[in-house]
Amino acid sequence: MYFSLIFDIMIVIDTKISQHFLSQLVNKQLDTIFSENPSVANKVSIVLQREGDVAIALYENDIILKAPLKIHVSKGEGLFTAEAHGKLIIDIAVELNIDDQLRSSTKTTIRSHEWVDKPILDIGAFEISIEKLTDLGLRFYEPSITGAIDSKLKPLLNFNQIIDDNLVKAQQMTKNNLPKGINVNVIPKGFLLENFNTDAGNINIKAGLDPIVQITSEPEKTKIKKTFRWVETIDQNSLGFIHFEIDYRTLEQIIKDGVKNQDFGGKKVEVTSINFTVADGRLVVNADITKPIGAHVVIKAEPLFNEHEGVIYLSKFDLDIKPSSFIYKIGAPLFTGLVENQIEEFFPLNINTVISNSLKEYLPSEWKEGPISGNLTYKSVKLSELGFESDRVTGMLSYENLNVFINVG
Repeated sequence: MYFSLIFDIMIVIDTKISQHFLSQLVNKQLDTIFSENPSVANKVSIVLQREGDVAIALYENDIILKAPLKIHVSKGEGLFTAEAHGKLIIDIAVELNIDDQLRSSTKTTIRSHEWVDKPILDIGAFEISIEKLTDLGLRFYEPSITGAIDSKLKPLLNFNQIIDDNLVKAQQMTKNNLPKGINVNVIPKGFLLENFNTDAGNINIKAGLDPIVQITSEPEKTKIKKTFRWVETIDQNSLGFIHFEIDYRTLEQIIKDGVKNQDFGGKKVEVTSINFTVADGRLVVNADITKPIGAHVVIKAEPLFNEHEGVIYLSKFDLDIKPSSFIYKIGAPLFTGLVENQIEEFFPLNINTVISNSLKEYLPSEWKEGPISGNLTYKSVKLSELGFESDRVTGMLSYENLNVFINVG
């Protein structure tokens, strides 16, 4: 069974990561590290403690952390005790690297430190300067600090993994609203990033995603290497196209399942078989029904799509109902009239209204998971082309301004 719907689009993704949220993540990591084991150098204990929130800033596309710390240095006991204290700020840089296939990595380093309150000797004396001891202490803590920060920030900046994970979720959510047996495959092709910036307490990351999306009866195993590049500006306004193909066998099963126990003119309908073909330029539908009467139904028509109006008309319409027994012949004229009235009410069909209502019902516009929330917006989705081939219906949808907004923290 063949069913394919292919999107060729650019999705604009606006992400805001709260600097306060990042600060709290780093605060907790530093507190855990400093509470575990003090640094010891030359029998001198060096204890660091956070003194306030870590400040988050940007330098180009690197994240800069400024951590205010208190330091307490001590050695010996009793008469041989020596102690000193001071305050300093350490400069931590998280360098983000993304290659042309969207593989990202982060490298976190302690770049420098500056004294806010230079160390004051409380008692005794040290053979080594307190500044030198501080350097030794920071070297001791650096692997733990940089490793912990990497572990927390890397998942937020691993765009490859973020895209793959969220597309899997989106595919599953979409599949749940599709007929049984239909698979959704989302294949990202290209990814664009603007330079990061900060505003109103957030780190802003604007991205553009260019995917192929397939809805098919067979799992798609196509693998495409993602491409990536930095760009100066990503336009929030976009126009894209969605190409679709639905083979008649799939359409037949969808309709057959869809009409089960549905009312048709106040009567229950049961379809045992349905078949689509094309003959003499018209779509021909052959169906066998057992309710409300037993009959073979043949509908012939030429669907005509008016793109300007967004409306599907039926031309050259013909209906033939052959009752399966003499008993059903009595009710056949009434049933024929009901079918004709239903079709007349259904057509002309404003297909763009149907598409709009379906998207509102089935496409999730808002979601939240832990500290991450988001919403999806679009200006419009409209049918642009429609055609009926010998074994399938084909066409194209157009969309405007498909945007995803994500908030972290």
